[in-house]
Order: sequence, then structure tokens, then C-alpha cells
Amino acid sequence: MSLSCLSTILVVVIIVFNLQNTLGIDRDDLTLVFEDSFDSGPRLNGSIWNSDYPWGTFYNHRANMARRQVSISNNRVNLTAIALRSTTITNIDTADYGLVDLDYTSGAIYMNSRISLTRGLVVIRMQVPPAKSTWPMIMLVPTDETLPILSMDIFDDRKNIGYSFQYTSPSGSRASVSGTARSLGDNSNDMHSYSIDWGYDKVTFFYDNITLRSFVQSTELTQITEMRLVLALGVGGRSPSIPSLNATDYPQSLLIDSVEMWSPKYDGRYTMINLKSNLSAEVQSGQMQDRILVVQNNYTGAAWQQWDIKYIGNSQYKIINVNSRKVLDVHAWQTDDNAKVVQYTFNLKENQIWHIMQHDDQTVSFVNVWSQKVASILNGSSQAGVQMVQRTLDNGLDQKWKVTRLN
Repeated sequence: MSLSCLSTILVVVIIVFNLQNTLGIDRDDLTLVFEDSFDSGPRLNGSIWNSDYPWGTFYNHRANMARRQVSISNNRVNLTAIALRSTTITNIDTADYGLVDLDYTSGAIYMNSRISLTRGLVVIRMQVPPAKSTWPMIMLVPTDETLPILSMDIFDDRKNIGYSFQYTSPSGSRASVSGTARSLGDNSNDMHSYSIDWGYDKVTFFYDNITLRSFVQSTELTQITEMRLVLALGVGGRSPSIPSLNATDYPQSLLIDSVEMWSPKYDGRYTMINLKSNLSAEVQSGQMQDRILVVQNNYTGAAWQQWDIKYIGNSQYKIINVNSRKVLDVHAWQTDDNAKVVQYTFNLKENQIWHIMQHDDQTVSFVNVWSQKVASILNGSSQAGVQMVQRTLDNGLDQKWKVTRLN
């Protein structure tokens, strides 16, 4: 990974958050695809984890990474920083913090290229060390070790929680959106969870399952392909306390309790067949304009009867007609029962965004984020040509859909 200086467009927000007033993670629309509680023995699973960084042994801080600084005890990974030089390299020119001396040694781990995530949620439960000069980091990096990068960190005193999404700007330079939240307590006193969720349109950062900030970055998120996880304990860098003045504070350890990775339950091309009528959702007569009704009809395989269900982020989806490339939309932001569902150009409004509720019979209901009502058929009809509407959830068969992947 290049450490050369790159121009940065930075959006920084400082947040002091109240845990009782912020929405949190909803995993109902996600599937757990990987979990490691580090309880399988005294060593990391070498088929999953590697030591150091994917690109080498140092990054934007004063510690050189060494395998011996990674251990497991009490079912927790210990990344331990010590006040000891382990390399002959004396100065490196970092991308963000200028020249630094590698006069400390610490630990980092990363997932190999067989374990990666293209969209979804990553949850890390860990306890950060108390020393202000340590810099615990969570990074999601592409397998080619360039941009984009999703990251969270704890820096300076143990109440600052940073988060950022770095990407390539249209001019080819490095750009980012980022912010800082300030927790009410010292995060070195106990275990806390730090989470990153991203989809096609939105990236969201969480602390203890509470939302810190969401960024809408639809264009930039297309740069993400497969991302793999890096966990590291830096020294200095963004935590600029001069380690040489408090070397007696070391050793310091970052304790990692667990790692979870969740992927969207739906991400592809599907048919949507109503359970009651056994008819397919389609755009009426295959028309292309905004505000055209969505109706049910006999399935013929036409493109206007096929739907791309895409993960927006934060357990929310958009449902795109394959023929028109327009999305399911509750007309005119209505909240009444029997308000019609139409197709409309996507603009990331809540009346175009849906949760997908799964039922025990393997059917689903589509819950509109704006109205909190579900996609139904007018009067529960089984006749072809009858329009889709929204209605309060009543577990009617016309509110359930059989969703089948096509590709």
C-alpha cells in the first residue's frame, strides 16, 4: 500500500451521542456468514488469519508489526505494543502524519483473501488499551490493497471514536468522508462493539449497536468489490502523544473478543410471485415512465416481471424493475391503506426503500420504510391485472411473496 501523500477531501463531524436516542443495527435482513470467537485453541486459525498488515509490517504510525506480538489467551486475541525497536528502519514518510520513527513494536492481523465481503455488516467486539498514545484500528481494505478503505479507530483519550470512508475522487486523488463521535465513557474500561455496514448507496458506522453516522455515497460505493478485515494496534499516528515521553506505560494490549460478518439476504435478480394469487408482480404493460402502476399478472419471463433487489445499506433494500430500471415506490409519500405502489426514478427517498420481512413458510413481506406498511394486492384479489397497494400488516396471503433468484 502506498504511503505517499495524497490530496484529501475531508468532511469531519464531531458527535457526542446519547445511547438512548439513536437507532441501532437491525440484523433481520442479513445472514451471518462468518464468526470467530477465538475459542478453538491457543493460536489463530492460519487458514483465515495472517499476522501484520496485508502490505507489510508498518503503516501510518510508530510501531513495526511483528508476529510475536499476536497471541490468544482466555479466548481473546491480544495485540500487544511494546517500547522496543524491531527494525532497522528509522523514519518513514506516512501519508497523513509526516515522518515517523519505528521505535515501537506491535501486532496486527488480517483475513486472507478467501474471507471477504462485498456488501454487508462487520462487527468487532474489543477492549482498547488505556494509553492515549495507542491507536487501535479497524480497516476494511480491498484485496489489491488500494482504495477504497472503510475504517474505525479510537484515538487520543479513550472517548474519541473515528470513522471514515476513503475512495478515489473523479480527479484520481484520494478523497474521504469521515467524522468523530465522542462516547460518554472511557472505552478502555470494558468490551465494546464497533461495526461498519455498507451497501450500494449508504455506509453506516455503529458503536455498541448504536448508529454514529450514515453517509450516502452511491457513486463512490461502486468502487468497492471484495473487502477483507484488518485489525491493528498502532502507536502514535492519529494518537499523537509522544511515546518516548511515556514509554513506561508499555506494554499495552488490544483485546479482541469476537468478529462477525453478515451479508445481505437478497442481492441479485428475482421474480416476485404473490402467495395468494400465484401471479407475478410486474410493471403494467411493460411501460417505462414514472408513476406507472405495479400490478400482478401471469408470469411469462418478461423483463418487466423481473426485479433486481439491491442492498442499500443498514438493512434496507431498493427493488428495481429490470426493464425500466425504476424502483418500487409508494405513490406521493402516502401513508394510508390502499395507497398505490408505482415505479419511479430512484432518488433514495424513504418511500422507495424497503425492509424484507421473512416468514416461517419461506415467503417474505416488503415493508415500506416511510409508511411502515406492506406491499399487498388491492382487496386481496386473485385476478390478473389488479394493482399492488400498501396495507397495514395483517398476515393476509396477498401480503406474502415467493421470491426466487434468477441468476
